[in-house]
Amino acid sequence: MRCVRSMLSMAFFKRGSVRRKTTSCSEAELLCPLPITPQEFAARRSRVAELMPKHSLLILPSHSLVRFSHDVFWPFRQQTDLLYLTGCRDPGTVLVMRKGSTDSDMDFELFVKVLTKKREMWNGKKVGIKEATEEFGADRAFDVDELADRLGKLTADCKHIFFEPDVNPKISDIVEPFSSRSADTLLSSRRMIHQLRVIKSEKEVELMKFACQQGAQAFQTLRKELNILKRKHKPLKESHIAAHIEYLLKLSGAQAIAYPSIVAYHNNATVIHYTDNNQTVDGNKLLLVDAGGEFNGYCSDITRTFSIGPKKTDAEQQLYDIVLTVQKRCIARCVPDGKTSLHDIHMFALRIFADELIREKIIPGDLSAIEDIITSPLFRRISPHYVGHYLGMDVHDTHTVPTTTPLRSGMVVTIEPGLYFPSDLHEVPEQYRGIGIRIEDDVLISEDEPIVLTLDADK
Repeated sequence: MRCVRSMLSMAFFKRGSVRRKTTSCSEAELLCPLPITPQEFAARRSRVAELMPKHSLLILPSHSLVRFSHDVFWPFRQQTDLLYLTGCRDPGTVLVMRKGSTDSDMDFELFVKVLTKKREMWNGKKVGIKEATEEFGADRAFDVDELADRLGKLTADCKHIFFEPDVNPKISDIVEPFSSRSADTLLSSRRMIHQLRVIKSEKEVELMKFACQQGAQAFQTLRKELNILKRKHKPLKESHIAAHIEYLLKLSGAQAIAYPSIVAYHNNATVIHYTDNNQTVDGNKLLLVDAGGEFNGYCSDITRTFSIGPKKTDAEQQLYDIVLTVQKRCIARCVPDGKTSLHDIHMFALRIFADELIREKIIPGDLSAIEDIITSPLFRRISPHYVGHYLGMDVHDTHTVPTTTPLRSGMVVTIEPGLYFPSDLHEVPEQYRGIGIRIEDDVLISEDEPIVLTLDADK
């Protein structure tokens, strides 16, 4: 079956590289890099074991199923750290790793929800005891109902337990008696694993490039097809555009949407996490679209702001140029020099914004008092969010890694400066009110230069 659009580009490039586009829907699967291998999952577990102190346990449960209504559940998404160490996507799964007296003294046990034939008839076949050892590399596997008994044996000489009580209440109730023996028994598994996840392996970089490039291609197609949507839907609503970008992401190979899509027209774009997506798109104002897909466990996160009409107004173009200038200068600073961090880039962005807005007489202020300006209530309303975040298996990835951490090769970050002037912001001239602009790209930190993974989406 052939697609109606040209959707794929597999040239993973730096600036100036040649783009190659294809047209077949099936090529999304054919061109996707191979998934993470069992050998890489094993290597990840070994690296975690090196970080664990002697005589400790790591316990990672899957998320609980979340009920949508009486007997209907939301689509299940695996707990990310568990997925990172096993590749297992089934609910009811618990990883337990025991480290003994040396780094090599490590056991990996996987607890799975064993289904009856009747339950398999309704829900399909899931990972069983046999698959847990043969496919996922567990040294031993058990039914999850045996977890409490096994923990009683595994914690006999255990001094520390790495566990997060907020992931799965049922498993937390099982673990709590073992983790409450002393104040220093319970330690954070997230902080330990996030240290590893924030640096992407070569295979992860391949998957990230694919996810980001496919997401960028979906945005590019949305721009081309917007006039078709305007003719087809009268009146055109934000929800129509949201549905279309999500359709394009799925058509490009995404198994899921990375986060609720933001499609915000005119003044709605001044709400940072606007997800109502229910207003009519009429007139010639700006439209902000923030959307991403999850491709084989790795996320894209892209924002573009563009005019619904033939062109931007002078005020819209003026603000857009400021945001784009800030973004380009921030991307140029995404280098692993041992000093620069996301926080440094964020403060750099704020200072440029303040300088530009004062020079253009958009906000009042003295150029000699920039540090005071960027902490003022007015400026915090105009530029309220961070300039970026880590990106990977989660859209806001490895959130326990401080933004003051120096950037390192293999990290992927977003750079997404924005300016927001609500319609009731009377401290700025009238022509700027009701305008919200954000431009977001996904950037791979490399030894040579920043690599913009989402360059296929025009700005």
